[in-house]
Amino acid sequence: MAAAPRELFSRTDGGVDDRRGEVVFLPLPEAALRLGVSQSALRRRLRAGTAQGERRPSPGGFTWWVGVDEPAPTPTPIPPPTPRVSADEPGVGAPTPPPTPELSAALEAVQRLEAHVASLTDEVEARRREVGQLHTLLAQTNQRLLADGLSRNGQVSEPTRPPETHDAPQAEPWPEARRWWQRLLWG
Repeated sequence: MAAAPRELFSRTDGGVDDRRGEVVFLPLPEAALRLGVSQSALRRRLRAGTAQGERRPSPGGFTWWVGVDEPAPTPTPIPPPTPRVSADEPGVGAPTPPPTPELSAALEAVQRLEAHVASLTDEVEARRREVGQLHTLLAQTNQRLLADGLSRNGQVSEPTRPPETHDAPQAEPWPEARRWWQRLLWG
């Protein structure tokens, strides 16, 4: 069976599509985009032999051209935007047509998302206020602990005891405050 002759077709970006039957050879970056994979994944496929490709000489060295079986997706034509006509403008008599169901659904989704973002923004602000209040309480507690815990000569005094209740059984007295190495050496 004879090999199919090469046919070259110009691309819109000035490059060349090399078509062999149904396979289109494209440069590696463009083929990766067309196939929806990364360039490194496509290089791995080329090394493993699961993708069809060839190295071609270029001015900067060799480049990989990869065979892509699927044709390029044809873009759907986008209709030109229709100018909005307002009944308030003088000399304009045609009102705007009603929105399509898809557009209405999209607008409703946008409104729901905007409301959700607004509620989340409010919640973040409330959490920021709470964090500020907690920082204030923490600073006040630290100041009280430092004032209660240090005597005038800088020694740590005995920790403050919780208020005793008559119903609670008497617990052992709090141990005297000593440093860890004193407790280790002298018990």
